[in-house]
Amino acid sequence: MGPVDRNKIRRERKSLRSAYKNTSCRISGLYFDGRKDQTLKLVGDRQTVIFEEHISILSEPGSRYVDHTTNSSGSAKSIAESILDTVDCTNLVCISSNSTNVNTGLNNGVIRQMEIELGCPLHWSICLLYLNELPCDISLFPWMMQ
Repeated sequence: MGPVDRNKIRRERKSLRSAYKNTSCRISGLYFDGRKDQTLKLVGDRQTVIFEEHISILSEPGSRYVDHTTNSSGSAKSIAESILDTVDCTNLVCISSNSTNVNTGLNNGVIRQMEIELGCPLHWSICLLYLNELPCDISLFPWMMQ
């Protein structure tokens, strides 16, 4: 069996995304996560490699892949706008992400910006795995010093 044509995969992904967006089922939970990747970009007549943030979006329940998006800058407002432009969030109840400051900032985080834009509070479901990487001050836990 030979290699699969990239255009065939691209067409199939596009048809699945459009079929998902046209369903009457609205998303009640949303998970997003970003990652900076090297991306080829055509500038004039030359290809250059740039670092660009790609945000993957999953729907809950069911952990189904919805779409991905890129934002113009790394700010929380631009990330929130790109997510809201990509996904229909009319019935959104819960939003999940990792615990980085850009996502969970009290006044200027992505989730707070989405709450302001939607005009309603959301349930925050935050993954706390990044807290394992923080140093622990043992003096805060006197019962552990015995």
